[in-house]
Amino acid sequence: MARHYIEGRLSHDVVEFEPNGSAATFTVYVQNLSEEFASFRVELFAPGCDPNLGHRWYKLYPEVSTKKPPGDTTDFVVTISETPIPGAEIINITVQISSNEFRDIQRLPLRLKVKPGSGPTRLQVNLPIRHFLVYPRQVIQIPVQVFNPNQSNVDVVLYFSGLNANWLYEGDQRRILIGAGQTGETNFSCQPPIALQAPSGKYPFKVEAYLFSNVAGSDSGVLEVVPVGTIMFTCSPKHCWIPSQKYWFPSLKSEPGIFQLQFKNVSNLAQGIAVQVQGKDVKRCDCEVTPPQISINTGETHQMTFKASKKRPWLGLTQKFQFQLITALYDQRLGKTDPPTETVELYLQPILPVWLQLLAALLLLALLLLLLPRESHTGPVNAVQFSGVINPILSGSDDQTVRAWLATPDNLLCRGLGWQRYCVQPRGILVDRITDGTDKKSVQVLQFRSEKTDQVAVGLENGEILLWDVLKKEKIRLFSQQKSDRVFALVFTKDSQYLFSGHGLSLRLWKLNGDQVTPLAEKQLGFAIYTLSLSKDERQLIVAGRYNRILIGDWRVRDQLPQFQSLEYPSGSQNDYIYSIAVANNLLATADNQGYIRLWDLKNCSNKGPELLNCPLLDEWQMKYSNGEPMPVRSIKLSEGVGTNARGDANEDGGYLIAAGDDGKIVLWPLTPSGSRQPQFIEGKLIANYNQGINSIDVKIERQRLLILSGSDDNQVRLNVYPLN
Repeated sequence: MARHYIEGRLSHDVVEFEPNGSAATFTVYVQNLSEEFASFRVELFAPGCDPNLGHRWYKLYPEVSTKKPPGDTTDFVVTISETPIPGAEIINITVQISSNEFRDIQRLPLRLKVKPGSGPTRLQVNLPIRHFLVYPRQVIQIPVQVFNPNQSNVDVVLYFSGLNANWLYEGDQRRILIGAGQTGETNFSCQPPIALQAPSGKYPFKVEAYLFSNVAGSDSGVLEVVPVGTIMFTCSPKHCWIPSQKYWFPSLKSEPGIFQLQFKNVSNLAQGIAVQVQGKDVKRCDCEVTPPQISINTGETHQMTFKASKKRPWLGLTQKFQFQLITALYDQRLGKTDPPTETVELYLQPILPVWLQLLAALLLLALLLLLLPRESHTGPVNAVQFSGVINPILSGSDDQTVRAWLATPDNLLCRGLGWQRYCVQPRGILVDRITDGTDKKSVQVLQFRSEKTDQVAVGLENGEILLWDVLKKEKIRLFSQQKSDRVFALVFTKDSQYLFSGHGLSLRLWKLNGDQVTPLAEKQLGFAIYTLSLSKDERQLIVAGRYNRILIGDWRVRDQLPQFQSLEYPSGSQNDYIYSIAVANNLLATADNQGYIRLWDLKNCSNKGPELLNCPLLDEWQMKYSNGEPMPVRSIKLSEGVGTNARGDANEDGGYLIAAGDDGKIVLWPLTPSGSRQPQFIEGKLIANYNQGINSIDVKIERQRLLILSGSDDNQVRLNVYPLN
């Protein structure tokens, strides 16, 4: 038989209880039958008891006994303050006795008689739904059930508490009449306000039932407002410049680019925000976001600052850096900000403005262009000539070469900046040194065969004449009658069939038929011939040279040289030379080594004997150095006039005379129709002034301007432009 360690008994087997009246009290006696110290615990159970009551319907003293020695007894006083089963008259209760020291449990029966109370008993308040999820502005109904366990009807007032009264738009009270043993139901209508006034969170609430101003029952629930809305994210400015202000001169300012990041919480959820800076340019710059993170409550607007900086370079173009500002929310229930990312740009300008860099680069380029050695002759230039269509230009030199050039008067460096050296562009050597056992083959004179051909005659120092194909860059014929008789002058007829050559000892006439050259005539004139010219109608051949001799012959018989008459000219010694003559219409211009330039009327010449010819002298003047010494004039040209020019020089269709000589100056004189200098330009107009003497010039009219080509002792070929109308 099992041994019992607990011996319990009740002071009463039946007790009476009156709700809202006197409490029911009885005693439980517990004796320790074990041989050890033991503590005891007493619990009451009523089948069908309201689970919401738990053990609150009775009280126990003491709740747990202290350890008692063997044989000792503990008295537990039990007080019943509420009926465990509302509405029941007889309730069977089990009194359970247990111990922590052993498993023995003893159960004693107790009968509870419930008398009708003097007032209403406790009501059972129940919320069928205790947890509500709701959005701002959403209307919900909170149902409430109330059970009346009394034996009479009750008039119950329900109070709703815990929420803002404004959320309960139909009020926070309800009044219901509940029959005996019946359950009453009602609803509370709830509508949270807009998101900014209804922060997301859990809002506990309570519904209490009042009878005669006393709480007769209650139940609790939770209203949870769901997160809605977003965080508005804006950035201003989107573009920053370093420095922030425009500058025209070098600036050392290097303040960082500052971007203001603004966050506006238009949600009902308090947030923590951080910003991450990403992009390929992040590592190239110093980036900082301050403060690193912010907390922002509903409806608030806060700012963060993004600073980006980088050391400015001295040179270069404006650099562009791009950054992506990506936001991160601590509470992810709302997802991301709107927008989640902003892209900003930082423009880093160099210390030196771009225009100043360009100017410096242009100046450096200009310096390089000026200092850059240009392809040119290696000896003095003796002859220059335009082709019939201006290009190509040819030049001959003591370096025994003929070079080709391209006239470029309209390029930027020539026309825009006035860099005269770039008005002609080199096109390489056309004729290189021709070897035949002698080194004396410097080029003395050049003459294109005609304006429409691409052949040129080259007069050489050794007396030979070279006929050259310019396009094919090959020799057609090299011919001479007497080597060592230096060639000084060459003139073709317009039909290109006849060629006059002036030498140091004689005058020769050649006939050309294709690439065949036939000598027709030769005449010893007793002086070195420096210059030749044909009149416009090719009936007169003018020859000039040493001793200031000028001969004019009537050339009507084509296959022979004419008989010459001497033009009355101041006689000279063996040291006096007429270097250059030019013919335009009936005007003859002459220039000698004493600096005299004379203009003659060929139309009204008269014979003063069989060998002497008198032509009216229209004008004469002498060119001098700055010290007053006579200045030899090496080359002159006449150009027909075209009216008033762009500089206001009213030439009255008299044309122009251009001259150059040993002083390195090129001078132009507008002429009157009668052939003399215009009074207002007696001293002429200076076109150019170079350091070295000029040996040869050529002139072309092109697009209402004079192109003046020159070759000089400093090995250079130059082009000057003189505008006309």
